Amino acid sequence: MSRFMRMQRMGVGWWIGMSLFVGLGFGGLAAAPAAADWQQVGNAGFSAGGVFLTSLALDNGNTPYLAYSDQANGDKTSVMRFSESSWVQVGNAGFSAGQAWDPSLALDTWNTPYVAYQDRANDYKASVMRFNGSYWVQVGSAGFSAGQAWYPRLALDTWNRPHVAYMDEANDYKASVMRFDGINWVQVGSAGFTAEMAGSPRLALDSANMPYVAYSDYSKDLKASVMRWDTSDWVQVGNAGFTIGDAYELSLALDSADRPYVAYSDYSNSYKASVMRFDGSAWVQVGSAGFSAGDAHDLSLALDSADTPYLAYRDKTHSDKASVMRFDGSAWVQVGSAGFTAGEAYSTSLALDSANTPYLAYSDWANDYKASVMKFVTPPSYLLWTK
Repeated sequence: MSRFMRMQRMGVGWWIGMSLFVGLGFGGLAAAPAAADWQQVGNAGFSAGGVFLTSLALDNGNTPYLAYSDQANGDKTSVMRFSESSWVQVGNAGFSAGQAWDPSLALDTWNTPYVAYQDRANDYKASVMRFNGSYWVQVGSAGFSAGQAWYPRLALDTWNRPHVAYMDEANDYKASVMRFDGINWVQVGSAGFTAEMAGSPRLALDSANMPYVAYSDYSKDLKASVMRWDTSDWVQVGNAGFTIGDAYELSLALDSADRPYVAYSDYSNSYKASVMRFDGSAWVQVGSAGFSAGDAHDLSLALDSADTPYLAYRDKTHSDKASVMRFDGSAWVQVGSAGFTAGEAYSTSLALDSANTPYLAYSDWANDYKASVMKFVTPPSYLLWTK
């Protein structure tokens, strides 16, 4: 076998180690750290056309699924998943009746995908569909909300019942939440339960299936507020309007103790990223306020199995490319390179797999705004002989 083939079979690191061993004499083994960074999941720009408003979820086997408004199919909803080495369509592309805005994706305990969206074929009301293994079917009635449903967000409870939060045009654009009871969509508490308009509401369910909603609170000069359903009424979590200044592009997550975390583009810190959490009595800052290098937009927050927060965003300091940071217990640190995408990254959507590996979906400017997904990879270390 040739020397070149031995290098291929045994690894370049082994050959370098042996060369040093021969050239420098006997020594010890030392691990050489390999660079960790982001790599593409399948092809970049894998969708048929441009995508808008992506929503990423991982199934029980860590397979990524992506929902999006599909420009190649009249801005209807499409869902794709990664299968072995390529992205494949889940059912028909463009399966919604008409244009679908703000798709929000969730997978049930059997990995069945559900998608909520603003349904322009039904007067901009909310609709939810699920994939039955062969095709996409409606969950209850299409257009089930009383009026237009802006920024719908979907979550499934432990019984796989879908809940949808949205900005409710029929109730002065306040927040409303509805859930599917197996037959009909029913209101969770009062419709329009917030004091005034609720900008970009975000939804999460706790371990007891109680919904939490975060929003930019028009009654508090667009500061952030969070409310939760306590089985009989919607109640405030801490103070309403708990941020120092306006809070935009909110993202909500709950930790293993059901404590809410809220990420936002922080007007009081030049639109940089800030994250706060509720400690049981008050909202407190997670690390420094305004910790990103510059403006942060399209924020997407996720917590790992140890409740470590990760935040993805479109990074103005790095030419609107994507960056991801995590909180290490004392400060926010970069996950891999800042601005790691090839070009501008819009509508970022972050998810963590069972090993806490972050995946990021986005509308990829470098590939004609088609969908791309990347994940953070740490290559194995290789060994070098040291004298």
